[in-house]
Amino acid sequence: MYRVLLCLFLLPCLSWGLRTEDPDVLLDISGLVSSKGYPVESHYITTADGYINQAFRIPFGKSGPGSKPRPPVILQHGLLDSSATWVLNIESECLPFILVEAGFDVWMTNSRGNRYAKNHTTLSVKSPEFWDFTWDDMAQYDLPAHLDYVIEVTGFPKVNWVGHSQGTTHFFAGILQDMQQQHKVNAFAGLGPVLTVNNQGNWLLSLLTRVHTAEIVSVFGANEFLVPSNFMQKLFPMFCTLTPSVCAKVIGMICGFDNGAFNSSRMAVVAAHEPGGTSTKNMIKWSQAIRTGIFQKFDYGAAENMKRYGQKSPPQYNIADLRGVSFPMYLVAGGKDLLADASDVSKLMPLLPESTVLDTVPEYAHLDFCWAMNASEKVYPNVLAFLRKTNAM
Repeated sequence: MYRVLLCLFLLPCLSWGLRTEDPDVLLDISGLVSSKGYPVESHYITTADGYINQAFRIPFGKSGPGSKPRPPVILQHGLLDSSATWVLNIESECLPFILVEAGFDVWMTNSRGNRYAKNHTTLSVKSPEFWDFTWDDMAQYDLPAHLDYVIEVTGFPKVNWVGHSQGTTHFFAGILQDMQQQHKVNAFAGLGPVLTVNNQGNWLLSLLTRVHTAEIVSVFGANEFLVPSNFMQKLFPMFCTLTPSVCAKVIGMICGFDNGAFNSSRMAVVAAHEPGGTSTKNMIKWSQAIRTGIFQKFDYGAAENMKRYGQKSPPQYNIADLRGVSFPMYLVAGGKDLLADASDVSKLMPLLPESTVLDTVPEYAHLDFCWAMNASEKVYPNVLAFLRKTNAM
């Protein structure tokens, strides 16, 4: 602890002369992609309820578009994250670059409320109404908007989806809310997939489950969860340059831990982009999921539930309906994942199509699927093989 306090005391004094060694610290997502020699496009996707989510597209690899069709694949980040999570490592270790060089058209989408999705057609980001959402809304509105947009732009009738953490949760919920959405999906790969969280061990979510909604709101505010300040966004990367190991612990406490396979020299780059942000209401929903162990919509209490849902308890998502979906699935669980606990993932398997494949990486924690240096050896080759097979490439 004394190291943290010392660094926080010294940072204002040192910041005038401190320069991070990695130029990626100063780059946004477009810069992280283009600096590696790849083309990148910025797209804005408007949902049916007015949210404007930014997406980043890598349409082709370094050798150009080529003559063969390039199947589109959406990469969807997890809770408290953003699409930057896919490009924080060095080039050879990043899933988007691996996929685009293999012939895919890569789209990195962002969920409403993170730093790349803070716009709305009518609402101000400062208004409580803007932050009145959970992953229920991402499932109902973000999912179809993202699928429809990519289909329209690329001309492909179906899209591949690779999700991490909450990027799998709102995908499953979106399909279950509207089973017609399945016909827009060619294949699904879930990294650290999360539906029920009976056995999760994330300290932050565990803490939130022990307090009531009013207490969460009083501590974290009713709107954005963990509101980032411009001051800390500038100082945190410097802090991570000085003490990458302590920085890793801080980020891990918020976003979920890795197993130590992340390149510590990249911690300043991570700190410049993480956490991505979400609403306090969304965090309350996750605390409800842990308390109940049920995959259901937001619980407003009996009286308000009657007004909104016509019943005292929130409607449950019927996970068993996923068994009849028309697209193939591939899941990867981490043996040390505190959020997407491997036992929770195993219990999910009987409810999915018989063709679903589940792999487990025993030593992997929650963030390793995106950040580990060896994910390009442990996880991504199997994801790539699955997508190649399901796209007949």
